[in-house]
Amino acid sequence: MPLNYTALSQNGTSYSGTVYITVSGSVSAYFDDVTQNYVWAADAIDYLYKHSVVSGTDTDIFSPGSNIRRGDFVLMLVRAFSLTATDAKCSFTDVAKGSYYYDAIAISEKLGISQGSGGKFNPMATLTRQDAMVLVKRTLDVANIDIADGSESDLRGFTDNSSISAYARDAAADLVKAGVIIGTDNKLNPSGSITRAELAVILYRILSAF
Repeated sequence: MPLNYTALSQNGTSYSGTVYITVSGSVSAYFDDVTQNYVWAADAIDYLYKHSVVSGTDTDIFSPGSNIRRGDFVLMLVRAFSLTATDAKCSFTDVAKGSYYYDAIAISEKLGISQGSGGKFNPMATLTRQDAMVLVKRTLDVANIDIADGSESDLRGFTDNSSISAYARDAAADLVKAGVIIGTDNKLNPSGSITRAELAVILYRILSAF
């Protein structure tokens, strides 16, 4: 932050200049690496941490800029919306029983949220933005959280809207209309990876608004 000043030397000469103040350090009450670079996500991360939706990747570390994995996000969804399912069992061949995300993926599969492909869910793969939108919209439907239906017109403002896969277009339009997804620089970047900080903000928008 720049501060302009005018001062006098000992001999009475007037001079002016600018002092630049840089604020550093954590803006999170819990994570040292949620710094000023993530001021836009700090409240969301802290809120979700306080409500046991997210956890750190290490002591006092959240890794906000790291791409989130598919299994981790499903675990977030199950926690955020308190999802349950009786006798839930996971059929995906690449989701090991006893893994920390097994129960969450089993619940989400039984509820129709996690559908995978070719009998696999790829829990350790990074999550794309459009897959995140699909999973979020399915979760809202299961949790009976109603948002207005979007349309193709809601996507036209994004210069890369033609890159959204057919299976994700309805979910993307709904979430854009609801203000859950706003994009960056007039782009949705549907096939790009999504970070832990970005997903925290998306979940926070939903939990605080609906």
